[in-house]
Amino acid sequence: MGLERYHPTTTHPVFGLPGTHILQLEARSLHDLTQQLEMGLLHETVTRLLMLLELTPVTFQQHIGLHLFNRRKNQRLTARASERVYRYACLFERAMQLTGTQEAARTWLKTPNAALGGETPLQYARTELGGQLVQHLITALEDGVVV
Repeated sequence: MGLERYHPTTTHPVFGLPGTHILQLEARSLHDLTQQLEMGLLHETVTRLLMLLELTPVTFQQHIGLHLFNRRKNQRLTARASERVYRYACLFERAMQLTGTQEAARTWLKTPNAALGGETPLQYARTELGGQLVQHLITALEDGVVV
């Protein structure tokens, strides 16, 4: 099988890819998702995530380390900014799975955590590695590991 025929992971019809429901993306595979992120997310997608997280644009920009909101509403984010927004959508989704509700997920993400050196999960996820560590923390908590 040549690479031109390779299509990474097709989504489960009910669950979809992580973060895509939160951002209302219609990616059916990792390939589709990668293309959408490379093309850049729309301003309205970021605004939706901010509303769900109950964050101001300034606070969110501090978390992701990029200026997102000096663009016109019809402009797309860069691929780099889109990936960072996607990281936070995935974290929010995982936190909802852990806690059971959007409100509890927001609270958990915004509460300092000893396992993260006293930072909140949102603060700790500023980098890709930090985001992965928060994901691992969620998995540990789901598995009943006390951290």
